[in-house]
Amino acid sequence: MRYNPDDLNWIYDSRQYLTADEERGLIAEQRQQQISDGLRKLRPKNLAATPLQTGLGFLALLLFIGLIAGFVIALKKGHPAIGIMLFGSLFLIGGLMMLVSGKAESDHSNDTALGTRAFGLLFAVIGLLPFVSAALIPVIGPARALIGAVGAAFAWAGLFFSFDLVRQMLRARLLYGEAVPARCIGYARSVHHSKNSPSHLRTHEIFEYEYNGEMYQAINPVSSGRDAMMPVGEPVEVRIHPKRPDEPVYAEDGRSPVSSSVAVLVFFSLFVAVGIGLILFAAFGRVDDSDFKVYNRLSPGASQSTTENGKHALTDAVIQSQLGKPETEWNITKYRVTDRYQDEKYGYVIVYSDGSRHRASKEAWDCYETGMVFYQITDAETGKYLSAYNCESWEYTGEHTLADCTGSSDSGGLS
Repeated sequence: MRYNPDDLNWIYDSRQYLTADEERGLIAEQRQQQISDGLRKLRPKNLAATPLQTGLGFLALLLFIGLIAGFVIALKKGHPAIGIMLFGSLFLIGGLMMLVSGKAESDHSNDTALGTRAFGLLFAVIGLLPFVSAALIPVIGPARALIGAVGAAFAWAGLFFSFDLVRQMLRARLLYGEAVPARCIGYARSVHHSKNSPSHLRTHEIFEYEYNGEMYQAINPVSSGRDAMMPVGEPVEVRIHPKRPDEPVYAEDGRSPVSSSVAVLVFFSLFVAVGIGLILFAAFGRVDDSDFKVYNRLSPGASQSTTENGKHALTDAVIQSQLGKPETEWNITKYRVTDRYQDEKYGYVIVYSDGSRHRASKEAWDCYETGMVFYQITDAETGKYLSAYNCESWEYTGEHTLADCTGSSDSGGLS
């Protein structure tokens, strides 16, 4: 990595070994320095933002808040397609802004060679996936579309980081193929934070070397903990790129963690495997849209009109709008829950008043109490479940023929 002595993200030091107290002291000094630098930049003479930039920043903040609020409201109102697209917009807009920002590289002190535009591409593609998922909802249903979108995001992220890791490994061996002698002249330490552990230091050696008659200094991208891997003055052979001799150098003395890179590559490959598994499950697995829709239907929204007895009116228009497919022909049946239990083989089971048994997820199973009466909407051609409404809150006022099975006791199989 390029060496910049004025970069406040680094702590420059000449001690190879540090005690725990010295580490905490350096972390405290770094935090204080960054706070002081932040306050200095807030002085009026350092505020370079124009009124237009300030206004655009404020609008961006309002847009972000609006998208989050819209996402929550859309799901609450039972519009998964709209909610998914609003959520994806957060990533899509952020990714596009990073792509057009014009900043090709990141100056922050970390181990990745990825730049702003690269991360912009990552976020933009993730942001596009919910739109593809929403477009597929009328064809494959909301549950399959959502699972497929999550799987595609996992697979894309795994492929993205795997490709970058392989690229760095190849670049280290191919592009950075010219070896020159160097020596360690000091250390650059950075503070790393973790939710599950206290702040800690990571240490990089600073190498000095001569190339084509000029002296260069660079930071070793290979890091250790708070202690450095070599003493000041130790000679080491490094790799450089002939056209960019001041950029990252790679040690040839066996300290480059190839095994760690392979382990990270395996980790990212697991992301790809999980993503492909979710996609295959969405395409061929047993997925019930009831697990995705039931929650918003059992409890109506405040905007619904009411009947004379105070219940919310369940009209044909309300049902059709929730289905999202105007051409869908549907039937409505009234059931009562006669039993609900857990089975070792079938999992969570709900028994209807016609004797039929139905498997459900734990969340859906919790929504159906024994004795509850509800309306169930099914596809008129296939009999596939489409939606459900709790009769305690809803009263059907539409023109479809209502089949009342609350008193039926016909036995049925498990579905």
